[in-house]
Amino acid sequence: MKSFFFLNLCLLLFLPVFAQPPVFLQSLHPHLSYYGNNLWNPGLKVGLEKAISQDKTWVLNSDLGFFHDPGTQLGLFHSYGILKRRTGSKGFHAQLGISPLSVYRSFLSETYEVSSSGAVERVRLPGRTYLAPVLTGGIGSRWQKPPIEAWFLNLHGMILMPYNTFILPLLNVEVGLRFKSF
Repeated sequence: MKSFFFLNLCLLLFLPVFAQPPVFLQSLHPHLSYYGNNLWNPGLKVGLEKAISQDKTWVLNSDLGFFHDPGTQLGLFHSYGILKRRTGSKGFHAQLGISPLSVYRSFLSETYEVSSSGAVERVRLPGRTYLAPVLTGGIGSRWQKPPIEAWFLNLHGMILMPYNTFILPLLNVEVGLRFKSF
């Protein structure tokens, strides 16, 4: 799991260093956004998207992000999905998407356990990993200031499973900028 997150982080961070990007990288659009879990826990999200239809209405995306819930946990997630985006003549757009290939890892604050000998010991890297499919809906508009291509506001519904014996829905707000392709 650690290598999965590390590989994706490297991909997202080092793609811009290519002097002459390969053809498949030339139409990738990076984005950067504030990502607030349950509307108030601050976070950050970076990602890439690629239009897969001629009219650019179907978009594949990959995101890596985190949020911090002070005193309880740090949540790290990675997702792959597809969006349907409709853009009007004045540049305003609305989008709906699903990211079924999503993983979420929680890192808890100080956690202790009682060993079989009765001693209290601190747990190293406490937390859990969940399957976390995401439904996304949002709006945005073109921004005519290079290198920024557009701004957007998205609402995400993430479902952590299995959470104890059932599921846990998380509501997330994202506000960000999409940049021109490499």
